[in-house]
Amino acid sequence: MMILNFLRKIFGYFFDSPRPIISIQNLPTLSIVPEKKLVFPIWASQPDGIKSHKQGLPNVGNTCYLNALLQVLSSTPDFVQKLPSNSKICVSLSRVISWVQQKGRLSIFAEIKKLQLYLFQEFRMFNEHSENDPKELYLSLMGLLPDSSDFSIILYKKILCKLCHNFSNLEEPSLFCILKNPSKKEIEEKLKNLEEEKEYKGGNLLYCENCSANREMVMSTFGINIPNIFVFYIGNVLGKRAQGAYNFFYCGDKFELYGVICYYNSGCRHYIAYTLDNAEWMQYNDDHISYSSPDFEHAYMLFYKKT
Repeated sequence: MMILNFLRKIFGYFFDSPRPIISIQNLPTLSIVPEKKLVFPIWASQPDGIKSHKQGLPNVGNTCYLNALLQVLSSTPDFVQKLPSNSKICVSLSRVISWVQQKGRLSIFAEIKKLQLYLFQEFRMFNEHSENDPKELYLSLMGLLPDSSDFSIILYKKILCKLCHNFSNLEEPSLFCILKNPSKKEIEEKLKNLEEEKEYKGGNLLYCENCSANREMVMSTFGINIPNIFVFYIGNVLGKRAQGAYNFFYCGDKFELYGVICYYNSGCRHYIAYTLDNAEWMQYNDDHISYSSPDFEHAYMLFYKKT
């Protein structure tokens, strides 16, 4: 009893003071902020006034190569329309691309982690503990399509055996052309140079069906089929490049540049994508978007489409 009286003297307000009556109608409205999730749409309007019909992708750990390629592929209707739905990896790809295009709603962080897992399971050459190559990923994803003819450059070649003079024809498909020295040649010149003759002799022989043996050959390209979408890959990106502006063209009578993936190596690998969206070039550096022309000094993959 003495303890209770002592507590009453100290905390008399709580025991004896009348309680104010608060009407529920007068309670302030509380704004409950949900846990921040990367869901559609976050990039429809940027604080600095940037507007894009696509969204950036978060880097969930060594995924900038994946993010960069998906940004370009999301601007490639031929790929999106041909992507089947017969596997987990294709379904996940479609979901992420739809999210990038602001056509879907999902937890993008979890979906990219899921897609990354499917990639590692499907393509054993990829390493989950390091940054991978978007070129190798591009080749792998093309293999998922039931028909990749819209992306395949086909060279039609003639082969002449120097011994029996027998001619044979050869079709050589490729998903990209290699630019070994882009500082000296334009892309149009590269296409013209595909028609050069190449002689095989010495230790570099080809098999002649007429002779049933390896023979010295002369191979020449007499035709080329340019697909709706084709890619130029700059082969010396990992080595030293000559400094200076590179002579690429944006548009021509037949072709238009619509996507670029750039490679940076300042201690660690990093890839950034540029796409032509509504006649404006946009830079996609993982989940950061900005207006910017392609950085051709660091160009790694160039994506063209027929006009």
